[in-house]
Amino acid sequence: GYSSTYSICTDLTVTARGSGLLGTIGDPEAPDPTGPIQVLLPEPASKLWMRRHLCLIKTPANDLYALGASESFIYGNEGGPRLDSTPRMVLENFPVREIAIGLEHVLYLMEDGSLLAGGRNSGGELGSGDQTPSRSGLVEVPIDSVVSVAAGALVSVAVTSDGKLWL
Repeated sequence: GYSSTYSICTDLTVTARGSGLLGTIGDPEAPDPTGPIQVLLPEPASKLWMRRHLCLIKTPANDLYALGASESFIYGNEGGPRLDSTPRMVLENFPVREIAIGLEHVLYLMEDGSLLAGGRNSGGELGSGDQTPSRSGLVEVPIDSVVSVAAGALVSVAVTSDGKLWL
């Protein structure tokens, strides 16, 4: 992340270390810890993704938690800016394989190879053919058999099983 680092420990807990800028450290009482602190999750973690001031954590139950600064619509929900200093469940029973976090958008590569996106979409990065934000649900990107995703500030990239690169 921009001001913090996260890791999943062998016991499937998550630890964080860093400045805690914008609530990204996972403990509102520890804004500037000298050593790693445990992120207070209600269940074990299986994977995590981070970019700038946002960390997304997946659990074995396929629940997705957010920590740090984000906008609610990157999860397909109505709402404005969020600042979560403790993990908040944003998507329940959500079978995501990989996540790519852009500046103001997120790509969700699902277990079945489908691709969902959410976010501001100011540069058309959601792949919906327009620049409409995803305020009422995640956008299904019309690409099949996706095997890998990446995101930049205002760009999204997907690779399909036939080796095609989609921008």
